[in-house]
Amino acid sequence: MVRSGTAFFVARAGYLLTSAHVVAGCARLSLRQEGGPPREVTLVDSDPARDLALLHSSGAVPGYARLSARGEAPPGTPVSVMGFALNPRDPGRPTLSDGAVVGPAVLRSGQRLLVIEAMLHEGSSGGPVIDRDGTLEGMIIGADPLRAEHGVAVPADDIGEFLRAHGIAYGTAAAPEAQAKGSAELLRRMSALVQCVKESGG
Repeated sequence: MVRSGTAFFVARAGYLLTSAHVVAGCARLSLRQEGGPPREVTLVDSDPARDLALLHSSGAVPGYARLSARGEAPPGTPVSVMGFALNPRDPGRPTLSDGAVVGPAVLRSGQRLLVIEAMLHEGSSGGPVIDRDGTLEGMIIGADPLRAEHGVAVPADDIGEFLRAHGIAYGTAAAPEAQAKGSAELLRRMSALVQCVKESGG
């Protein structure tokens, strides 16, 4: 059985993030950017409580996310999201969705979330959420089950904490690629399809 999702680079050293549920129980993982060949990728660590997973792949990194240094984005902040389709035989091109920040939320478990209003598609889990400056505001983990027009994401603060715990150096300034190419191009440069071949019997 093959499961697909989205991942994105967070460092030039080849580290990526995706949702922990995308890579749970995988015997093998592969990575492919739009128009590129499949690449090997390894799971470094996973935090199921926050639905974060750290991956690593060798090879070129055409673009990577830079985290917000200002704290939570205020409601109404325009954002863009990119995700890959779930069809493992024909994943196609990534889908770009524009939207806006709704605000923070906290689950009963204590998990912090960022709620956004945007049209999400199958395979969006693990996809980056960036603002108009190209700054990472969060990572999609799914749709709001009560509001189809809303998605939920891991906030940038939690992502930064996760990366620091693993000694991953990341940038916090607005990415220069966004200024030159626009948010859509930056999302294409940093995002990738991640495919999981599940363990037999899993």
